Amino acid sequence: HARKHPSTNDLYLLTYDFTIDDFRSGYDYRDLNNLITHSKARYIISFIDACFSGYQGSAKGDKHLLKKKINSLKLPENKVMITSSRGEELSYEYDKLQLGLFTYYLLEGLRGEAKDLNDNQFVEIYELIPYLEKKISAYSDNRQHPDEFGVTSEIKYNFPLALR
Repeated sequence: HARKHPSTNDLYLLTYDFTIDDFRSGYDYRDLNNLITHSKARYIISFIDACFSGYQGSAKGDKHLLKKKINSLKLPENKVMITSSRGEELSYEYDKLQLGLFTYYLLEGLRGEAKDLNDNQFVEIYELIPYLEKKISAYSDNRQHPDEFGVTSEIKYNFPLALR
């Protein structure tokens, strides 16, 4: 999940040990942005499996706050973030395995279940994203859709994620 701090409006990822009384037990998106922005790595691909539909941006709720927040982080070039759901959606569990749908299908896709569109024996982002969208959308009855930020053509077509 994600939640807005009530007094600062900062967005926090809620980790498994998060307590409502102490937002420091969550993970501030600014810290994530700083980690990504200041990394010396040429490429960073981050995957976040968390739902954001319970996130209240105002009294009525801002269903697109996560997307606005990530977009406002201005990910540097060649830094990518793929989230399990859009800002207004829940991220569902794969009950049999006690995993999020996103994590389950991400692992399956990286193991080679995503179609190899160019027969190069690598799993690439442009193969993985449609696989995730199709599988997660179907399993969730079209209630959950992964989202992507910072995907450029250089990363999309020239960055292998896994060997099949």
